[in-house]
Amino acid sequence: MDFCSSIEKLTNLSSLFVYSAAEHEILDLQSLSSAPQFLRTLELGGRLEKLPHWIPYLHSLVTLWLCYSQLGDDPLQSLEALPNLELLGFLQAYEGESLTFKAGGFQRLKVLWLRRLKGLRSLTMEDGAMPHLEEIYFHNCKLVDELPLGIQHLTNLQFLRLDDMPDKLTMPLQVQDLRGAPLEKIPSLVFTLIHLRYLSMRGTNVSFVPKSIRKLRNLETLDLKYTCVTELPAEILRLRKLRHLLLYRYEFIDNYYTFQSARGFKAPCNIGDLISLQKLCYIEAGDRDQWAQRQL
Repeated sequence: MDFCSSIEKLTNLSSLFVYSAAEHEILDLQSLSSAPQFLRTLELGGRLEKLPHWIPYLHSLVTLWLCYSQLGDDPLQSLEALPNLELLGFLQAYEGESLTFKAGGFQRLKVLWLRRLKGLRSLTMEDGAMPHLEEIYFHNCKLVDELPLGIQHLTNLQFLRLDDMPDKLTMPLQVQDLRGAPLEKIPSLVFTLIHLRYLSMRGTNVSFVPKSIRKLRNLETLDLKYTCVTELPAEILRLRKLRHLLLYRYEFIDNYYTFQSARGFKAPCNIGDLISLQKLCYIEAGDRDQWAQRQL
């Protein structure tokens, strides 16, 4: 009895991990007429001549990893209708130059991993694709030097991680932490990540915070230390979950003695509306700013 015939008999199987003996050895699973219908996790490691025909029929599948598959054809069209798929991972699984996530596809997907897709140059995410996607991980896709076209449509995206990617892509945007990046303004893409909880621009040359900050309703920490920002827009008051607001820099003053002077920011009126605030530094408040002192 061959391997595929044996798998067909395991009708209650929920997880299946299959790897070829060698990375470049062909993993032949086409003779499997149908996989166990209760399969929730599937991981295939090895070269595939084409995507197994039975994968699109795994309606219970939650997690799918394709590793070292070296597929030449875009596999997304065959996978996009899987009704319960929540995690999709490609590790050296595709050799084409582009991937397109089409509108209406991957309706339950929450996590996407793309690793070592050495031929990949571009990704497109159409409006309506992956509406519940929360996390994206890009690793070692050396030819991808731009963020996916249409990433702004992913309104539930909370986390974007870029590892071992081209500098052109990673330098201007590491969504959660932009400390020390050579930036003069906050990238507009940041304001599309409405579930973002932490944003640091510490040590950048950013000089103002746009009104678009109001979109980050779930932001809990805003770190603007050592930037050039001196005041915040009134729209900051819409961030009712904000707990840590850090905005100051040190300046060296030469008088008779050289000493450091801390410079803070001018707070907007009604800063007391930030009811979740736990840490605030520093507000510049003079005699004319007694309203701010009263609210705090």
